[in-house]
Amino acid sequence: MAISGISSDVVSAYYNGPYLSVNSAVIKPQVYKTMFQQYGPGLTLLQWMRSAEKVVDVPWSDYITAIEQQSPLAAIKISTAIATGDAGGNITVVLHEDNYDTNGYNPVRLYDTILIPAEYQPDTVYTSRLYQVMSRATADNDYDTLTCYPVNQAGTDVTASQISTEVPANSWLALGYTPYARGTGQPAGKTVGYTSRTYYPFLLKETDGIEGSVISSDFYEAAELNGKFLSKALAQAEFRFEKQKDIAASIGEYNDNASLVMTSDFGGSNKIQSGKGVVTWADELAQKYTYDKDTGFVVSEDFDAIKIILESRGVTAPVIDWFVGSDLNTQIENSSLDFIREFSGGTNLKVGEKVGVALSAFQKIGKTFNLVPVASFTNPADMGLLLSDNYVYEYPTLGIMIPQASVTMKQFADKQNFTIPTMALGEVNYGGENRGNILARLKGPNGVFEGIDVAQDSDGFFYYWLSNFFLLVGGVQQWVVTRQAKS
Repeated sequence: MAISGISSDVVSAYYNGPYLSVNSAVIKPQVYKTMFQQYGPGLTLLQWMRSAEKVVDVPWSDYITAIEQQSPLAAIKISTAIATGDAGGNITVVLHEDNYDTNGYNPVRLYDTILIPAEYQPDTVYTSRLYQVMSRATADNDYDTLTCYPVNQAGTDVTASQISTEVPANSWLALGYTPYARGTGQPAGKTVGYTSRTYYPFLLKETDGIEGSVISSDFYEAAELNGKFLSKALAQAEFRFEKQKDIAASIGEYNDNASLVMTSDFGGSNKIQSGKGVVTWADELAQKYTYDKDTGFVVSEDFDAIKIILESRGVTAPVIDWFVGSDLNTQIENSSLDFIREFSGGTNLKVGEKVGVALSAFQKIGKTFNLVPVASFTNPADMGLLLSDNYVYEYPTLGIMIPQASVTMKQFADKQNFTIPTMALGEVNYGGENRGNILARLKGPNGVFEGIDVAQDSDGFFYYWLSNFFLLVGGVQQWVVTRQAKS
C-alpha cells in the first residue's frame, strides 16, 4: 500500500514520497514480531479490498446518493397474514413496504396472478395455486391492499383452491402470469424499480509524538530503504491507524446522533463523520441464515438451506466470496472432515508430511464459494476478544456471503450509469486533493532529518495520519449473512 505524500508547506521525510507502509514489508522481521503480538496478523477486510483492487475514487461530500436498479422480475412480500377461508373463496393480500421503490412503485399490477404455496392449501391439494389480482385499494397504512380471486374456484377437475392454513405475515410469494379475456385491452406496463442508497463517509485520524533524545534509541533498520532507519513508534501508530480503518469498514455505524458533533478550528461545529460498515449494511439489507449453536455449521445440511435463499434472490454469479470469522471457519473445516470421513472411501488426508484439510473453496449447489477467513472478525485485541474461553462478541462465528459481481448504478453522485463492485473502498480523491490516506509530520528542534525547517518549538516531532473514505456496496439483497443462533 502507498499512502499519499504530504504537500507544499510540510517537508516530507525519505519515507514519505510516497510513504511505504509497514504492510508492504518495509520493516524487518524483529519489528513485525512486536507489531503482530500487539495488533494481530492475518488478512483483514480492508486488505482484501485493496488486494482485490476494489478501491474507487469518489468526490468529497457529507454523503453520496446512488440510485440502484432493481431486478425486473420480483417476488412480493406481504405485510399481514392471509387469513384462512372457505373453498373457492377470495383472499386479501396486503403488500409490505419492502415492495416499494424510491418512487413508490411496486411490482404488482391488476390481473397479475400470485402463487400461494401448497402447504397453505388443504391436505388433498398437492400443488401451489394461482390467485388473480382483480382489484386494488390503498389501506390505512398506505400500502396496497389486493383482492385476489382463485383461478380454480369451482373445483371442476381437482379440489378447489382454499387457504386452510394462515399464510404468515412477512412471507414472500411469487408472481405468475397475467391472463386476459378476448377483446380486452393491454395490461399496464411495469416499472423497473429503483432504490436509493445513501453512503456516509468516515473521517479517521491518528497521532504519534516522539520526544527528543528518545528518537535516537527508538529506530529500527528498514528492510527496503538502503540501510536507513524507520521509527518503531511510526510503525506502531500506523498499525493502530490501519486497525481503526478496518474496524470502521467492517462494523462502522452511521452517526445519526445530533449530539455527536465537534467544534471546528475554523469556526462553528460539524457532525462527526461515521458511515456504515460491511456488517451494518448486511444486517440492514442482506438475507439472513442462522445455524445451530450446538451442532455448529454442517456443510452438507446448511448449504442446502442457503441454496434456497440464493435462488430466491436470483443470484446468478458463479463465484461467491464467503468472509468468515475463525470460529465459523473451524466449524466448516470440522464438518468437512466429518463428510470426508463418511463418504471418501478411506483417505488418510495425508499430503507429504502433513495430515489434515486446508479448505479454500467449495463446489456446491452449482457455485464456487471462496472461503475467506478474515482477521477483522477475530483479532483478540478487539472483535475477537476472549473472556474465560468465550468470545465476548459474535464476530468470530459470523460469515457474510457476497457474490463476485459488479452493480451498475443509474446515478452515483454526479455520475450516470456508474459501475461499482458489490463491495468496495471509496477513497475521497477529487479536485486535486487525495484524502484517502494522508501522512504528515510536524518537526521541532531536534537532530533528526537535518536541514529540514522547524515547524514548532517542542523538542521532538509529531506524525499525523488522516483518512477520508466511504464503504460502498451494491446488490446487498443478494448477500447472505450466516450467524450462529444465540441459544
